[in-house]
This record gives sequence, C-alpha cells and structure tokens, in this order.
Amino acid sequence: MAQDAKPGDAAAAKSKVAMCIGCHGIIGYQASFPEVHKVPMISGQ
Repeated sequence: MAQDAKPGDAAAAKSKVAMCIGCHGIIGYQASFPEVHKVPMISGQ
C-alpha cells in the first residue's frame, strides 16, 4: 500500500541538490573512477 506523502523542506533540500547537480545535471557526463561509466541524468525530475 502507498504511504501518505510527507511535505518536504525546500530550503533544506537546496544545499543537498547543489552537491548532486554538479554531476547529475550535466548532459552526457561520464565519471572515470574507478571505471568509466555514464552518470544518470536526474536533473529536472
């Protein structure tokens, strides 16, 4: 069964999103450590 959605705190999320968007906001970005792999695009979800 689905649980009720809890309201989020947009101000608290801003700093967390800023850290992730560095890699996940770049179209076609690939990481090279420990091996080359594509970084999934999560920006705009």
